[in-house]
Amino acid sequence: MKLDIVVRLSITLVLSLSTVASSQTFSVIHNFTGEAGGAIPYAGVLIGHDGNLYGTTAAGGRGTCSSDDFGAGCGTVYELNPSNESFTTLWQFAGGASDGATPEAALVIGPGGAMYGSTFAGGVQYCPGGCGIMFRLTPPVSVPRTIKENQWSEKIVYSFQGLDGQNPSGTMETDASGNIYGATAEGGAQSSGTVFKLSYVNGAWTESKLHEFSAYVDGDFPEGGVTLDAAGNIYGTTYTGFGAGDVWQLIASSNWALNILYSFGIQTGENPTSGVTLDSSGNVYGSTSGGGPDRGGTVFELSSGDWSFHLLHSFSAGAGPLLSNLIFDKAGNLYGTTYSDGSVRNGSYGTVFKLAPSNGTWTYSLIHEFTGGSDGAYPVGTLVFDANGNLYGTTSQGGDLSKCGGKGCGVVFKITL
Repeated sequence: MKLDIVVRLSITLVLSLSTVASSQTFSVIHNFTGEAGGAIPYAGVLIGHDGNLYGTTAAGGRGTCSSDDFGAGCGTVYELNPSNESFTTLWQFAGGASDGATPEAALVIGPGGAMYGSTFAGGVQYCPGGCGIMFRLTPPVSVPRTIKENQWSEKIVYSFQGLDGQNPSGTMETDASGNIYGATAEGGAQSSGTVFKLSYVNGAWTESKLHEFSAYVDGDFPEGGVTLDAAGNIYGTTYTGFGAGDVWQLIASSNWALNILYSFGIQTGENPTSGVTLDSSGNVYGSTSGGGPDRGGTVFELSSGDWSFHLLHSFSAGAGPLLSNLIFDKAGNLYGTTYSDGSVRNGSYGTVFKLAPSNGTWTYSLIHEFTGGSDGAYPVGTLVFDANGNLYGTTSQGGDLSKCGGKGCGVVFKITL
C-alpha cells in the first residue's frame, strides 16, 4: 500500500527551497471524520457528470480491516457537492471474501455511466487479506437524497486470484468501447505485477491479462496504474526494473508487445511510484520518488518518437516522494503534489506545485505547503481540474485533529488559481 511505499523510501524531511505562488486561494471543503465518514483518502477525486466530486477512503466504514488510529473499517466511497459542501457516504466496504477492502485508486466512469473502482485487498482469499477486486457502484433509482446515504448498490465485477494479478492500484482508464484497463501492483506468475483489461461481453465481465511483469526482465511493481493514448496503446511505470525503475509502453495488438521506453538511473531519478501523463503530441510526462541531480526525485518528459529523456525539475534531497500523477491545465502548465516536502518551520507535510514551460525550460513554483493541521497533511491522490479551472485534491491525513488519534482523517481541498 501507499504507506508501505513511503516506509520503503526511508524519507528524510528537510527544508524545500521554493518560490511561492501568491495568487491562488486555498480552502478545505471537507474534513473526514473516520468511522462511517471514512478516513485516509489516498485517491484523488473524480468529477461526475453532475459536477459533484466522488472518491474513496482506504479506511473507515464498516468491517474490521485494521485496528490503528484510523479505525477498523475497510474503506468507503463518498460523494461531495463542492458548491454547498454536502457530503454523502455511498458505500462502506466489508472486506472478506464477499467484498473489497482498502480502496486506494480513484474511481472511473464506465459503461452505462456507472462508477467503477478497485480495492487493494478483499475478495477471493487466495492472498492474505484477499487479492483485491474491481467493483461497480450504481445509485438507487428515484429516491430522495435524504435517504440516499449508504443506499447505493455495489457489485463485484472481478475478484483477483493472484496469478492473474494482486493488489490493483493506481490510475485506471476506459476506452470508447467501455473496456476498463488497469494494473496490479503485484501478482502474476512472477509476483511482479500485471496489466489487465476488463471487457463487458454478453452480460458478463471478462478479465484479460495483457502483460505480467518479471523482475530483471521488464520491471517490478507497476504501482502507478495505466494511461491510454488515442491509438489504444498503454503506458505506465514500474517501481524497479533494469535499474531504478522503467517507463513502459504496451502496443495495442493481439499480443500486446511491451517496449521499455526508458530505464532510470541515479542522475535521472529513481523508483517511480506514479503513472504517466500524455500531452496532445504523445509526449510522456512523469515523476520519480527519489534520485536525480538533487537526490529528491525528478519530473521528466520523454519525447514521442525517439523517447529521449528531458529533465524538467529536480527536487532537493529529502523533499519527499511524488506519489501522484501530473496533470496539465489548459495553458500547458503541469501540476502535482509531493507527499512530505515542506519547510522546517511548518514541518514536512507535502506540497502542491506548478511547472510552467517557457522557451524550452520549466519554472517551478510552490502553490501550497501543507501544515499538518486544519489544511491537511500528506497528499497522495492525483489532482483534478473542474470546468472553471478550480483545482481539487485530497490529503491522506490532517484536517480535524480531534479525529483519527490526533492525526486527522484527511481532507478534500480546493485551490482557486
